[in-house]
Amino acid sequence: YLLEYMDFNQLYILLFIVVLFGCVQLVIIKHQQKVALLIAFFFSNIALLSLWAFEREFHILFASALVIILLKFVYSWWRLYSVATKYKVLYESLLFSASVMSFMIVSIVGNTFAEWALLLVTLLFLGVSFFAYKKDQRRVFDLFGTIGFLAFLNALLMMNILEEFAVILYPLTTFMGLLLAIRLRASLMKVTYSMIFAVQVLISYTFYGVEPFWSTGHLNQLLILAYMIICFVYAKKEKEQPTQFELVVTKLQFNHIVPLVIALLFFLYLYKLDWAYVSIAMWHPYMTHTILAIVTISSLLLSQQVVGRYFSKTLLVVFALTTFSLLDVHRHIDGEGLFDIAIRVLFALIWLALIADLFKQGLIYKKWAKDVQKYVDILIVVGLLMAMILLIFTFEQLAFNTLLSDKIAVSAQSVLLFGTAATALWLSAIKKFNTLRIMGYTLLVIAIFKLVFFDLSTLDLLIRAILFMSIGAVGLFLTSFNRKHPPQ
Repeated sequence: YLLEYMDFNQLYILLFIVVLFGCVQLVIIKHQQKVALLIAFFFSNIALLSLWAFEREFHILFASALVIILLKFVYSWWRLYSVATKYKVLYESLLFSASVMSFMIVSIVGNTFAEWALLLVTLLFLGVSFFAYKKDQRRVFDLFGTIGFLAFLNALLMMNILEEFAVILYPLTTFMGLLLAIRLRASLMKVTYSMIFAVQVLISYTFYGVEPFWSTGHLNQLLILAYMIICFVYAKKEKEQPTQFELVVTKLQFNHIVPLVIALLFFLYLYKLDWAYVSIAMWHPYMTHTILAIVTISSLLLSQQVVGRYFSKTLLVVFALTTFSLLDVHRHIDGEGLFDIAIRVLFALIWLALIADLFKQGLIYKKWAKDVQKYVDILIVVGLLMAMILLIFTFEQLAFNTLLSDKIAVSAQSVLLFGTAATALWLSAIKKFNTLRIMGYTLLVIAIFKLVFFDLSTLDLLIRAILFMSIGAVGLFLTSFNRKHPPQ
């Protein structure tokens, strides 16, 4: 700054920066000053790039100076790394952060020859990575290989080869930093890059949509999902001796929370996609509902070690809340009513499948026995009620879309009430479920009340006869069954 103030030529100032950084290396290496190396590298880069940003000529000299400083820095870093022991992980993390920050500043400055300087830097870091591989220094190999790859991407970006993919580059850089932090088990680096990645995720999913379909903003949202899955899977690998930071993370149950975040982002992306391309001019995101149902039932079949402790439970709660959103007749015409009917039937079938599995103690029950064995009675009640109400509104929708007559729809609803009551009483007698028995008798009273005070006045004689015969058959079945299984 003083030389600039005294109107020295910028080339002299540039020479001063390079010479000063080179001379300081003698002291840094002799006294093994790792922190001083990183500080000197950072400020030398800031000084060089500040001059370069306002320079209109001699760009090749500034690019050469950048490469020389990086050469000196890498040489000193390697010399000190061989004796680094206690703070090796921090030393590696700071190298990555300082290098990537330098590349980004070079990209922002963007003067002539900057891209060629980054290509030379790419060769430098990849060369060191290859040398580390030959020396069986796998951590250094990963570190320098990652930095070299990011330098190459920045160079392509500055050459306008990847200009349209600029929005993808920064999350990719952060992802690689986070993955490297997990690989090196660098605690501070994990926290730093996790926070940066969280901000980038928030920006991507808030300000970017999925239209047009073939856009970098759309692709970036898909890649972010892939990044999170890769980091989660890689972080779950068992370690021989967990660090203190990893023990804290485990205690805070981040391994169980991250799958929920991934699922949230996935369904947020799916919701955008649904409204943009599938459920156009419709009131409900049918594709999202369908995939939610499939993912929910699939998650219940997976081990908690795979998806986390809260993943399946949270999805089941969301599935139940989504069921409530289907409990009205959507006043639309044409083909949308068919979508409503199909979604309701799918949800009802899933509820019935869950009931059957709980009652028969099937695969899902065995996986979740510790959590559900005390609540099987209540869960079957909830499942039966959900399925029944969904089917009641399905008949209502069929009548609205003139696929069924109103009289047949009313009769089917009454039969469904009696059938659900009979099923509840039958299951409760077999397993001695008191709550289910109470629900069965309650539904029976409601069904009789509906039949006598509402249905008889609106139905034809033939339909009433068929309805009473069906109800009589249900009554005979219950009477015969209760004789063999008297209630206690």
